[in-house]
Amino acid sequence: MLWAILIEVLTSWPNPPSPGFLPSGSDKIIHFKLYAIFAFLVARAVQAGRPPWRMLAVVALALFAWGAADEWHQLFIPGRSADVADWAVDSIGVLAGLLLRRVWASRPIMRTA
Repeated sequence: MLWAILIEVLTSWPNPPSPGFLPSGSDKIIHFKLYAIFAFLVARAVQAGRPPWRMLAVVALALFAWGAADEWHQLFIPGRSADVADWAVDSIGVLAGLLLRRVWASRPIMRTA
């Protein structure tokens, strides 16, 4: 829940500053990371153990829709715009986060004696 609020606060910021030291296109890296972490956290909250692929697909569709709605809402924020490329990177981040969750949950648990 807190991560979703963070994303919405960041994308509702009118006229965000553009640091000159960041290379062009670096906003895509930020989009990817935000949504990868978002997907990982949502999948972890929904399924404690190894999540089944069907559940991951439902989470993916929900977060794809979230990303699209987030881009759409930026049309109404001064200095912001909707960008299909941003949504595509959000979606790729979602897939990466879900795959990471699946792999993370599959790793053996190390126990100490």
